[in-house]
Amino acid sequence: MQIQRIQTLWLLAALGCMVAFIVLPFGYLSIDNAVAALRSYDFLGLIIPAGLAALFLLVSIFSYKVPATQRSIVLLSLMMTLVSVGITVYLLCDRATQGVIEWAWPTAFLAGAFVAELLAVAGINHDIKLLRSYDRLR
Repeated sequence: MQIQRIQTLWLLAALGCMVAFIVLPFGYLSIDNAVAALRSYDFLGLIIPAGLAALFLLVSIFSYKVPATQRSIVLLSLMMTLVSVGITVYLLCDRATQGVIEWAWPTAFLAGAFVAELLAVAGINHDIKLLRSYDRLR
Protein backbone atom coordinates (compact mmCIF):
# COMPACT_ATOMS: atom_id res chain seq x y z
CA MET A 1 0.00 0.00 0.00
CA GLN A 2 1.46 3.30 -1.05
CA ILE A 3 0.56 5.95 1.53
CA GLN A 4 2.39 8.84 -0.17
CA ARG A 5 -0.36 9.03 -2.79
CA ILE A 6 -3.20 11.27 -1.68
CA GLN A 7 -5.94 9.08 -3.12
CA THR A 8 -4.95 6.30 -0.73
CA LEU A 9 -5.73 8.62 2.17
CA TRP A 10 -9.05 9.57 0.59
CA LEU A 11 -9.89 5.89 0.08
CA LEU A 12 -9.04 5.14 3.71
CA ALA A 13 -11.28 8.02 4.81
CA ALA A 14 -14.13 6.75 2.61
CA LEU A 15 -13.68 3.22 3.96
CA GLY A 16 -13.79 4.53 7.53
CA CYS A 17 -16.97 6.46 6.78
CA MET A 18 -18.67 3.42 5.24
CA VAL A 19 -17.70 1.17 8.16
CA ALA A 20 -18.94 3.79 10.63
CA PHE A 21 -22.23 4.04 8.73
CA ILE A 22 -22.65 0.27 8.81
CA VAL A 23 -21.97 0.00 12.54
CA LEU A 24 -23.74 3.11 13.90
CA PRO A 25 -27.52 3.69 13.82
CA PHE A 26 -28.66 5.98 11.01
CA GLY A 27 -31.98 6.84 12.61
CA TYR A 28 -34.39 6.19 15.45
CA LEU A 29 -38.02 5.08 15.27
CA SER A 30 -40.34 6.09 18.11
CA ILE A 31 -43.59 4.16 18.48
CA ASP A 32 -45.71 4.66 21.62
CA ASN A 33 -42.75 5.85 23.78
CA ALA A 34 -40.58 2.94 22.61
CA VAL A 35 -37.46 3.91 20.69
CA ALA A 36 -35.75 1.55 18.26
CA ALA A 37 -32.43 2.23 16.57
CA LEU A 38 -32.33 1.72 12.82
CA ARG A 39 -29.02 0.14 11.81
CA SER A 40 -27.91 -0.75 8.32
CA TYR A 41 -27.13 -4.37 9.18
CA ASP A 42 -30.76 -4.86 10.22
CA PHE A 43 -31.89 -4.28 6.61
CA LEU A 44 -30.65 -6.73 3.97
CA GLY A 45 -31.40 -4.28 1.17
CA LEU A 46 -29.12 -1.69 2.78
CA ILE A 47 -26.28 -3.82 4.11
CA ILE A 48 -25.58 -5.37 0.69
CA PRO A 49 -24.77 -2.12 -1.18
CA ALA A 50 -23.08 -0.57 1.86
CA GLY A 51 -20.99 -3.70 2.40
CA LEU A 52 -20.13 -3.89 -1.30
CA ALA A 53 -19.06 -0.25 -1.25
CA ALA A 54 -16.78 -0.93 1.73
CA LEU A 55 -15.40 -4.07 0.07
CA PHE A 56 -14.73 -2.21 -3.20
CA LEU A 57 -12.95 0.55 -1.26
CA LEU A 58 -10.76 -2.00 0.50
CA VAL A 59 -9.87 -3.68 -2.80
CA SER A 60 -9.16 -0.34 -4.47
CA ILE A 61 -6.68 0.63 -1.76
CA PHE A 62 -4.53 -2.36 -2.69
CA SER A 63 -4.91 -2.01 -6.46
CA TYR A 64 -2.73 1.10 -6.74
CA LYS A 65 -0.35 -0.48 -9.27
CA VAL A 66 -2.93 -0.26 -12.07
CA PRO A 67 -4.58 3.19 -11.83
CA ALA A 68 -7.24 2.49 -14.48
CA THR A 69 -8.44 -0.58 -12.59
CA GLN A 70 -8.33 1.34 -9.32
CA ARG A 71 -10.48 4.10 -10.83
CA SER A 72 -13.02 1.53 -12.10
CA ILE A 73 -13.27 -0.08 -8.68
CA VAL A 74 -13.70 3.30 -6.97
CA LEU A 75 -16.45 4.20 -9.45
CA LEU A 76 -18.24 0.95 -8.58
CA SER A 77 -17.92 1.87 -4.92
CA LEU A 78 -19.26 5.33 -5.68
CA MET A 79 -22.34 3.81 -7.32
CA MET A 80 -22.91 1.49 -4.34
CA THR A 81 -22.63 4.49 -2.01
CA LEU A 82 -25.29 6.33 -4.02
CA VAL A 83 -27.53 3.25 -3.88
CA SER A 84 -26.99 3.17 -0.10
CA VAL A 85 -28.02 6.83 0.15
CA GLY A 86 -31.21 6.16 -1.82
CA ILE A 87 -32.14 3.12 0.23
CA THR A 88 -31.42 4.95 3.51
CA VAL A 89 -33.70 7.84 2.52
CA TYR A 90 -36.37 5.38 1.42
CA LEU A 91 -36.18 3.42 4.67
CA LEU A 92 -36.39 6.54 6.80
CA CYS A 93 -39.35 7.88 4.84
CA ASP A 94 -41.07 4.47 4.79
CA ARG A 95 -40.66 4.01 8.54
CA ALA A 96 -42.12 7.47 9.10
CA THR A 97 -45.55 5.97 8.38
CA GLN A 98 -45.14 3.68 11.42
CA GLY A 99 -44.09 6.30 13.95
CA VAL A 100 -41.85 9.28 14.51
CA ILE A 101 -38.47 9.15 12.76
CA GLU A 102 -35.39 10.97 13.95
CA TRP A 103 -32.43 11.13 11.60
CA ALA A 104 -29.16 10.35 13.38
CA TRP A 105 -25.87 12.10 12.68
CA PRO A 106 -24.11 8.92 11.36
CA THR A 107 -26.18 9.34 8.19
CA ALA A 108 -23.67 12.07 7.33
CA PHE A 109 -21.00 9.38 6.99
CA LEU A 110 -22.56 8.47 3.65
CA ALA A 111 -21.97 12.02 2.42
CA GLY A 112 -18.43 11.90 3.77
CA ALA A 113 -17.75 8.64 1.95
CA PHE A 114 -19.20 10.08 -1.26
CA VAL A 115 -17.01 13.19 -1.10
CA ALA A 116 -13.89 11.19 -0.22
CA GLU A 117 -14.54 8.83 -3.14
CA LEU A 118 -14.89 11.78 -5.53
CA LEU A 119 -11.61 13.22 -4.27
CA ALA A 120 -9.95 9.82 -4.68
CA VAL A 121 -11.16 9.61 -8.29
CA ALA A 122 -9.72 13.09 -8.91
CA GLY A 123 -6.37 11.96 -7.47
CA ILE A 124 -6.37 8.80 -9.57
CA ASN A 125 -7.17 10.81 -12.70
CA HIS A 126 -4.28 13.12 -11.87
CA ASP A 127 -1.93 10.13 -11.57
CA ILE A 128 -3.15 8.70 -14.88
CA LYS A 129 -2.47 12.01 -16.63
CA LEU A 130 0.95 12.22 -14.99
CA LEU A 131 1.85 8.71 -16.13
CA ARG A 132 0.71 9.48 -19.68
CA SER A 133 2.91 12.59 -19.77
CA TYR A 134 5.90 10.54 -18.55
CA ASP A 135 5.25 7.95 -21.26
CA ARG A 136 5.05 10.69 -23.86
CA LEU A 137 8.46 12.03 -22.79
CA ARG A 138 10.19 8.66 -23.20
